[in-house]
Amino acid sequence: MPPGLLIKDAVEKYVVRAVAARFLPREIVNREKFGFVAPGSPYLLSKQLEWVNELLCPDTIRRQGYFNPDTILRLRAANTRDGASINTTFSTDVLMIALTFGIFLEAFRMSDL
Repeated sequence: MPPGLLIKDAVEKYVVRAVAARFLPREIVNREKFGFVAPGSPYLLSKQLEWVNELLCPDTIRRQGYFNPDTILRLRAANTRDGASINTTFSTDVLMIALTFGIFLEAFRMSDL
């Protein structure tokens, strides 16, 4: 899309907004942008998902060799307490980093190197 169509008269996403205006209420078309924040590790841990538990278990973390198993255990304990939450706007969800990195290692068969 030509850059001139992206912003017109100081309106970002001009073309998208023009098309959307034909189908959506004005309040939606003109509202400010906002970010989507996916649930963090406290949510995943609360579901007791087998694959999450396997990827974050001390043996797996130790075998992969990238994170400290004791730190992961401490973070798991902190994130499974009642009312545990992470403000992903201001805090880093280290368990989510360990979890997604573990998924990456498994997907590319790098966990046994």
